[in-house]
Parts: sequence; C-alpha cells; structure tokens
Amino acid sequence: MFPDFLVIGGQKCGTSWLQDNLSRHPQVWLPPTKEVHYFDKGNDSLPKRLFGTTTRMKKARAHAAQEFRRWLAGGGASGLKWALTYWLARRDDQWYARLFPRQDGKITGEICPGYALMRGVEVDRVASLMPGVKVIYLLRNPVERSWSYAAQYFSSPRRKGHYGGADKVPEAILKEFLAEDAKGHSDYLNALEAWQGHFAADQMMVGYFDELESDPRGLFVRVLDFLDIDAGPASIPPSIGENRRASRGSKAPMDYRVFLARLHLDQLRALHDRLGSEWTKRWLDESRELTADARPSLAGPVS
Repeated sequence: MFPDFLVIGGQKCGTSWLQDNLSRHPQVWLPPTKEVHYFDKGNDSLPKRLFGTTTRMKKARAHAAQEFRRWLAGGGASGLKWALTYWLARRDDQWYARLFPRQDGKITGEICPGYALMRGVEVDRVASLMPGVKVIYLLRNPVERSWSYAAQYFSSPRRKGHYGGADKVPEAILKEFLAEDAKGHSDYLNALEAWQGHFAADQMMVGYFDELESDPRGLFVRVLDFLDIDAGPASIPPSIGENRRASRGSKAPMDYRVFLARLHLDQLRALHDRLGSEWTKRWLDESRELTADARPSLAGPVS
C-alpha cells in the first residue's frame, strides 16, 4: 500500500546521499527511480508518458528499457512489471499505492524534494491518504543551498539560458534567480508550518546538511532510529561517508554571500526560534555577521 515514510527535501541538502544509503539497508525498499512526484505533479497524459522530455519521463522510459533487457536476459518479470506500471499506467491513488510492495520485514518510502514546496490542500491530501506516515526534512544553510542550486542550474547544458556557470551569469539575472529561489526550496519555515500542521511531532524529523558533512554515520543512525529499523554496524554501508558534499562549483563570492544573507536573515531568525538547533544558530550567526546586523538573535533552546 502507501509508503511508510517520505523524505520531502530539501533540494541540494543530501537527499541523494540518503537515497543511496537507505536503498542498501536490508529493511528498506525504495522505488528504483528517485522522486516519483505523484503528489506535486499528478497524472500525465499517455503521450507525455510515451514521448515527454521531462527528466522524470526520460528516467521512466530508461528504467523500463533497462528492465526489459534484464528480462530478455533471463531475469525475473517483477522488475519489468513495476517499471511498466510506473511508466505507462494512469497515475491515481491506486497507482501510487501499487508502487510500494509489501515485503516481510521491510518498510517502504519515497524521497522527493519537490514535496517540500507543497502547501495547504496538497499536504492535507498526503495526510488524509497516509495519516501514519513518517516525514524526514533535510535542511541546509539557505545561503549555501541557494548558491549550490544556482551553480548547478547555470552549469547544466539542459537548462534554458545556459551560461556555463554561475560566475558567467549577469548580476541582475543571477540575483533575480536567487530571490525567486528564496520563495521556493529555501523557504524552510513555510514548509515546516505546512507539514508540522498535519503531522504529529513524533512523525517528523529534521536533519541538517551540516551533520552530513561532519558526521554522516551519526546522521544516518538518527534516520534509522527515527524509522525504527536496525541501526547496528551491519546496517551501515561502508560508503556512508561518500557523496556527502552536494555542492557544485566554488563557494559563493562574498558579494553574493552578503546578498543571500540579507535575503534570508529574517527567515533564519524565525527558523532558529522554531527549531532552536545548534545548526540554525550557526546559520543565523553567520548571516548576522555577513550583514553586520547588530540586533540580538532569537535564540531558542539549543539542542
């Protein structure tokens, strides 16, 4: 039926690292293709599923082709059946539920950063379908996250308006992009309000990219404990410390760091007041220093 847990984001905050390592855990089943995007993208017409050019549709076709080749080579049919269902079947609640097979001794989940952008009725729909689901939200200093995303966006040849790197983007265009991004994947506070308003405190876990950089094993164990599955040494992949630095490009130049700090300072005050972690305090202190903001921080209890 429906998954036992969701990882809703954030983007550029370590979700790929978490997907890689959770998929190796003997008690976890994840979809072979990351980011189903059912709740935020909904149904796609058959022509789009067959010929669509979005990354999601391309991945679905590629996965189906891979499973078809495996089946021709003598592999089982279950993987091909899942791939064809994911690619071609009409997307509705029953379709989504069929993507998560029940297996003895295993829990299922989906990792999709796009879900952190959902608000109101969209999150209410998740809660009505899966009232007992556990939710993990990974956060990162928005100054660092936003620049990492810009570096990726403006370096990708697939993106419209390709510049070959954030350092080659005209200042006005780049600042407009960063300002818009602040209303999206860096809008942690509104995302928390949307999801925490629908799920109990013990159903939600907030993790931090800083933990991933400093102690990936510790963060992974915290995730496993939250999901109530084995966190013993045998369940920790040897590669747990790999692929943990999701940044692309160099650190943001100082003028852009100051711009981003000013852009996010008010949210960081409110975020630290809400979460009160050592990491939100560090982000707030760094942004206050960058903006020479002399006002006292709203320091909640530091855990």
